[in-house]
Amino acid sequence: MTGQTQLLEPLAYSVPDACAALGIGMTQLYKEIGAGRLTVCKVGKRTLIERSEALRWLASLRVAAVSAVH
Repeated sequence: MTGQTQLLEPLAYSVPDACAALGIGMTQLYKEIGAGRLTVCKVGKRTLIERSEALRWLASLRVAAVSAVH
């Protein structure tokens, strides 16, 4: 390492950070979690959404949108 700090993509998001990253509100996020369409990890009382899970959920919306058009 050259002494420079590298900014890394987060491995997981807090609920507010996931909402910001996905562009949705907390109510919608919790609806998706409750419906089983978005899975979470619990660390103590803290709820985390893995980055890969957020990306998977987002990609599933494109598939659903394309299916609805046909």
